[in-house]
Amino acid sequence: MAKKKVAAIIAEIFFICLCLFGLGYSVYRYLLVLNESLTKKEAIAVIAYKKNNSQRKLKDGDLWDRLQTGSSVYNEDTVRTAPLSEAWVDFSGGNILELHEDSQAKILLRDNKPEIEIEYGKLNADSANSSGMNITSGIMSVNMDKQTSISADTNPSDVTLQVQKGNASIVNTQTGHTIMRLQSGETAKIKKDGTVEKSALTITQPDQESKYLSFSSPTVTIPFEWKYDFTKTSDATASESENDENENEIILELFNSKSMTEPVQSYSFNNVNSANVEVPAGNYWWKLSIGQDICTGKISAVSSKKPELIAHAADFTASYRSKTPDIRFAWTGSENASQYELTIADNPNFKNPLVSQRTEQTSCIISSLGKGTWYWKVTPYYAFNNIGLSNASESSSFVILRSDKLEKIQLQKPAQDEIVSTKIKIKNQEPVYNSIIFTWKDNPEALSYEFRLWPEKARNGAPGEITKTVTQSYVAIDTSKEEINSGTWLWQVTRTDSEGRKDKSEVRQFFAVESEVEHKTTFPPEGYKLLQTHTQDITFRWKTNIIGKTTVQIARDAAFKDIIYSLQTSGNSAYGKPLEVGTYYWRITTSCQNKTDKDAAPIIYTTPAKTLIVKDFLEAPEITTPKEGSREIVRTTIPVKFQWKTVPDADYYQLKLYTQDNPLEPIYEKNYIKSEDGKYASDLLIMDYMPETIYNWTVQAFSEESPLSSRFSGKTHISTFKMRILKPVKLLLPLNGTSFDGIFAITDPASFVWSSIEAPVKSKIVIYKDLPEEQLPEEENAFSTINRPKYKQRMPKLYEGQYYWTVVAYTADDIDISATVINNFSVREMPKLPVPEMISPKDDLLINIDYIINNGIQVDFKWGKMNGIARYIFRIFKKEDPSPLFEVTLPPDQTEFHFEGDDFANTLGKYNGGWQWSVEAQTDYEGELLQKGATKKIPFTVNIPKTKPEDVVTSEEKEIRYGLDEDFEPDANIEQKIKNAKKKTPKKKKTSAKSKKSKKMGVNS
Repeated sequence: MAKKKVAAIIAEIFFICLCLFGLGYSVYRYLLVLNESLTKKEAIAVIAYKKNNSQRKLKDGDLWDRLQTGSSVYNEDTVRTAPLSEAWVDFSGGNILELHEDSQAKILLRDNKPEIEIEYGKLNADSANSSGMNITSGIMSVNMDKQTSISADTNPSDVTLQVQKGNASIVNTQTGHTIMRLQSGETAKIKKDGTVEKSALTITQPDQESKYLSFSSPTVTIPFEWKYDFTKTSDATASESENDENENEIILELFNSKSMTEPVQSYSFNNVNSANVEVPAGNYWWKLSIGQDICTGKISAVSSKKPELIAHAADFTASYRSKTPDIRFAWTGSENASQYELTIADNPNFKNPLVSQRTEQTSCIISSLGKGTWYWKVTPYYAFNNIGLSNASESSSFVILRSDKLEKIQLQKPAQDEIVSTKIKIKNQEPVYNSIIFTWKDNPEALSYEFRLWPEKARNGAPGEITKTVTQSYVAIDTSKEEINSGTWLWQVTRTDSEGRKDKSEVRQFFAVESEVEHKTTFPPEGYKLLQTHTQDITFRWKTNIIGKTTVQIARDAAFKDIIYSLQTSGNSAYGKPLEVGTYYWRITTSCQNKTDKDAAPIIYTTPAKTLIVKDFLEAPEITTPKEGSREIVRTTIPVKFQWKTVPDADYYQLKLYTQDNPLEPIYEKNYIKSEDGKYASDLLIMDYMPETIYNWTVQAFSEESPLSSRFSGKTHISTFKMRILKPVKLLLPLNGTSFDGIFAITDPASFVWSSIEAPVKSKIVIYKDLPEEQLPEEENAFSTINRPKYKQRMPKLYEGQYYWTVVAYTADDIDISATVINNFSVREMPKLPVPEMISPKDDLLINIDYIINNGIQVDFKWGKMNGIARYIFRIFKKEDPSPLFEVTLPPDQTEFHFEGDDFANTLGKYNGGWQWSVEAQTDYEGELLQKGATKKIPFTVNIPKTKPEDVVTSEEKEIRYGLDEDFEPDANIEQKIKNAKKKTPKKKKTSAKSKKSKKMGVNS
């Protein structure tokens, strides 16, 4: 058993030793690889610019180490970049390699010429003025001439090469033959099988991954330039697009994601080879296409602000005695800047600067500045796009003074009378010891500092003095090793300079307690602003876990020599007291007895003083409108604007409006009015319903309660104005819907009646007729206009119809007081006169050959007489035609019409069939038609047979039927019989020719 136990122990020891050996060897190999760069003989390049995560792997190494700006690159190193990262490699001789995100390349130096083996991703190379450089991929090599810039983009099927500037050759490394020569602006693709194809489309600007900076604008202008060889397009494509007007259309699209799914900007061009695109700051992926040829890339638009100087400010002053001080300079960074140049000079023009050095940090310590006034600025350095130093900060200045005396030692922490905890109690655990840190302001002249700490009164058993000598400006006392009992402690620092001279600081005291002390004031906070009328209402509050008598004190000075209020209390709060406007200081002091020595003086714990600012009311706002004592013209439905200037520190305002007769009860009040522009505040109020009188209005400013201020009210501004209501014209008569008799609308028209409080200097009544319901009236479409009407204006003569009227008016100061409504009225249809008594011929008169033989070629029409008329209108109609074939106007005393001769021959003699006759009576008023008459049509018939010429019996029949020009003679016997018949008939009196007027279509009434 013993032997087995010993064997097991030996096996365990062997296993542990083996593990330790393996661990040691691994650490050795790790350190060897990690520090291999330190054994390199010579670097071939440096990292000029690095963004985010860029790494380097040494030749035959397995570890990737992070690169920093300024890191060295050695022969056969491999450099790679992560997403959203990039690295710039600067070779001696001026050659530059830009490795974009998600890219990897091997860096070599062959025959003193840089060679880049691109493995994946994108890169840009610039051979500057050197002998050139090579880019290789597989069996192909791109040999760049000097002063040549080229970009390369790899993908699984090919490598795209683009020459932005200069010339390059594509060479087969196995055969040594030159496959293709590329000039500036040309693009080629090297396929995996070794074939090379020149592209028709080439982008000369921007590179496939480029950055553009804007220093003064939030947007950045990106220049695009391209070349396109139309001879490269295929015959099929050319034939298909021969008649296509857009075959040369150039489409440029910008996307905000790598997937290029939805463009954020899109442009279309024709017959151009460049364009400028303005974009906000950000990353964009672009695609430019002409037909089937497409080029893509990425741009980063950066808006970089100039650095802002942080330390030291213009009012900074440093002093020294013999050793110049260390001055720390600090500034804000500028996006994408790789370095900063700090320039310090003794003149504001920075001529012959004393300091001009670069740093990658945003701070720097300079120890070489002597006394005087110094000026400094910072200029960022941008590596990409060869921008270099640009966008310098504003300059600042500071002063360094030299004094023969050492600056007095300034103790910092603990503060005078500060309570310091020597033990901290953690919940549910035993108290743990706490270190006390003592600090003071450092001085460049100091060689060493002697720190001294002792209790205020050393008694039996009390710990003694603690001393330490240090070179730094602080001391840490570990209370687990040094006994710091509760009580009052004193400390002091003695400084020794390089010449051995000593000087001492003041003696400062603090209070040590063996617990986590809570002894602080909570409200009001430091710098609290309090309205003077609220000083009695404020409650002073504090927190303390010290058992003792607590006193709250208010003083006029920070040293509490002029204490105006002191109250001892056992609680944690106290009410305020009346205070005048001014600045005050308040604190609490707690006195407790030393438990270990009851004969010792009480320990006084005092909180730091806090400032309390008691202020008067806010200022009264300055009124802008309505002005004091002004007359305010109030218009119907148009609000009055009350406006005033804002008051500093005011958050909102209260507006009240009173009548001068009742200054105690506001008729309008608005309590929370805020300013929109920070300069003025205002309110709008409709006042046309209020009485015309004198008004007082008040404005008062208020501020909200905040963590650093009580609620403030302001002084009230009172202003007076007289209101005058400027009301529009009122339309009184006729009322809406009024209907007027048609006769009286002509013979005795009614009147338009309207009123206006303000007498207009320009006015007119506008009348419209028969407006469609949906049509708004326009004055140019008016039926009639009456200028400068009276308040009671007689209407013009209006005939039947629907009418609308309103009044347009302006005051002497050209204020529109036109009526706001349009009233309507109607004129009824004019009643008709009765039908005259129709005497002869009676109904159904037959006019034939026998009638003509017995009566001749004539008809007598008679009707009864009517009184008070102006005329008769006599008409003859064909039965089927409503329009008269004959019409004549007759005087009022003529009640018959003898129809004969040509009138008869040209009407009744031409048409057989039914006829009608009527008479209409009409009246006039002031020479114009007033009333028309009703009519009754009396029928009669004409039946004169239309026989052949040989059947004509008499010459009259011939005249009626055929006219006088017919060349034949009627039967003489029958003609004679008719003449004999006429002799027996009395001769009718013919109608005067002056009273006859024949027309085809009616007579004007």
